[in-house]
Amino acid sequence: MADVGVRNSIIFGRDALTSAESQVQLKSIGAEGRYSLRIHPDVAEKLARVADFQIDLPINRCAGSNDRFAARIGPDELLLIAPVCEIDCLFNDIQLALGNAVCSL
Repeated sequence: MADVGVRNSIIFGRDALTSAESQVQLKSIGAEGRYSLRIHPDVAEKLARVADFQIDLPINRCAGSNDRFAARIGPDELLLIAPVCEIDCLFNDIQLALGNAVCSL
């Protein structure tokens, strides 16, 4: 069985569960608001940022701060994560930033 220890998270700077033999980190992010944004890659590249989220990311990459971040999990899908207390306002901010772009949120 792999030796599992506590290590600093790259994304959050908090403690994260990590195998000493692996680059993979497992982290429970708790009470965070999550949105899945489905948008054509060309539109994401053109917009670049939506409501303080960088969305022109390569697949399998993430960017953000301690409070919120975006993760590109597929060619047309992003996971947007923010504090749960901001999630209702965030929905409106994202809709406004997307304008008439064809997408699913």
